Amino acid sequence: MPRLGSARRFSILDAVLTLARVDGRIGLAAASGHLGIGTDELRDLISELLLIEFRTADGNLVSVADGYYLTTDHLVVDDDWLGDIAAHRITPDQALPLWVAASVYREIAPKPSSALRRATEKLGDILAVTVRVPVDRPAKLDEIRAAQRQQRSLRFRYLKAKEDTASDREVLPYELFGTAGHWYLWGPEVCDGANPKEWRIDRMTDVSPGAVRFEHPAELPTRPTTDLSALARRVEVRLPERLIRALPEPHTILERTDDSDGFVRLTVEVIGDAYLDHLLIALGPEAEVLGPTEYRERRSTRARELLDHIDAQSVG
Repeated sequence: MPRLGSARRFSILDAVLTLARVDGRIGLAAASGHLGIGTDELRDLISELLLIEFRTADGNLVSVADGYYLTTDHLVVDDDWLGDIAAHRITPDQALPLWVAASVYREIAPKPSSALRRATEKLGDILAVTVRVPVDRPAKLDEIRAAQRQQRSLRFRYLKAKEDTASDREVLPYELFGTAGHWYLWGPEVCDGANPKEWRIDRMTDVSPGAVRFEHPAELPTRPTTDLSALARRVEVRLPERLIRALPEPHTILERTDDSDGFVRLTVEVIGDAYLDHLLIALGPEAEVLGPTEYRERRSTRARELLDHIDAQSVG
């Protein structure tokens, strides 16, 4: 059976919760027959919903499972806090993370549902303030999604970090996701179907559908993850706006403030001391390191070491 699209999944979950609210519970067999979905598939969707958690602004953990639970045969409503959104019985602190998530999804989804639009508007009414969420939507997103829908491979030229020459690739587009400020495609190359890899979308050019057909795996292999938080290095800098694109990769811009003189203030994160040193030196003479203080000193030390090395090479 083909994978359900995001809009269809949202519609099913919205409908089954509506049915469950009538009597405080709904049998899975009855709900699956009404919604035209298999009982096991419906159970899996509800199980995924019950795993969703987020933290409010005051640090409290909110979980869908706090108000709903799944028995062998029924979805039971114990505390319909999701339904309270429609009645405006949640606080702005609870509404804000839901509004941000819904607003971002509406920007990136190919066909957001009307139910999602209405929910976003209700959450906005609760906030009672204007909130702007900039969403970086890659220009190539539609082409990649088209290849996914058609279950066709994706061709593109790819420039790896630290390399000067792009290479031609053809990949099976299993999954799209965003993390650490970047969008990624996850899937194997056609020539190596057993080993899915991550492909950063902003490093792709000449994106087009390929000729190889494929079926989405019933269960996607788990993406390997590595906790690099202990190696994260954050530095605050001020530099001319035109030099942002010259910052060495890989890096993540966490915050940005535009000054009135054509300069910008950035909080930049890199992983590891080697990338930190590269960034500090590559900033150039027009840029300034605002903090931390030890990174200003580190920059001066690394610059002197580099000059000493150049001088030594010249003498030799």
